[in-house]
Amino acid sequence: MGGGAREGAAAHRRRVGAHPHPHHTRAEGSPVIGLGQWEFGYVLHRIQPDPATSPSATADCLTEGCEWTSATHADADAVNAECLRHTGLNPQHDRFGRAFADVAVVHRMDPV
Repeated sequence: MGGGAREGAAAHRRRVGAHPHPHHTRAEGSPVIGLGQWEFGYVLHRIQPDPATSPSATADCLTEGCEWTSATHADADAVNAECLRHTGLNPQHDRFGRAFADVAVVHRMDPV
């Protein structure tokens, strides 16, 4: 998808609209600009974690019949440590479903 990196965050360009009737012109040859008619343009956006919130991570053991679930932590390394301890106590339990979530905020950048 149209995007790139800028200042360490994902950047996204989106089309903001197109003039739907390019053949409509005034008598002197200038384009008619009216309701519902737009020029082409792009707006640069950046998405990043919201600094006012904390991410969350958790894991579940995927071994059939095991109902072990880690505590929810803001740090994925703490969840990984719990998974390693669980496998240490249960050597056959070596697959985990991990989930990571955060709140992201999109900032509009200067027009290109």
